[in-house]
Amino acid sequence: MSTNNSLTTVRACAAAALIGFSALGFAGVANAHPGEHPQPVTPPVAVDGQPCSEQRRVGVDANTGGDLVCHTHPRTGEGRWSSEDVVGVHNHRDPCDESVDRVTQTPDGFAMFCGVGRWSYA
Repeated sequence: MSTNNSLTTVRACAAAALIGFSALGFAGVANAHPGEHPQPVTPPVAVDGQPCSEQRRVGVDANTGGDLVCHTHPRTGEGRWSSEDVVGVHNHRDPCDESVDRVTQTPDGFAMFCGVGRWSYA
């Protein structure tokens, strides 16, 4: 077998193994809470401190690639993007660990917060 054919065979086997592992849930990413997790919608791109209108919407910082959440000021009602460490995608009332979890997002791209061992919109 030639070197090119051997290399092609190795690449094909590696790709098949990766696809197989991904299908079995071994994609190489550890989940703090095992089980099936939904995927988020495509987030809006914004800048930290920029005005926003959808309270709790999760976005991506155009300058850093980091996570942003649209927070509304309680007195003025004015929304602003602020930097947050958003971890994973979860459903409302899924379990969370307050010692390590702070902010996650719903499958439709809204932030939830960990409190009393469950994700909520609080």
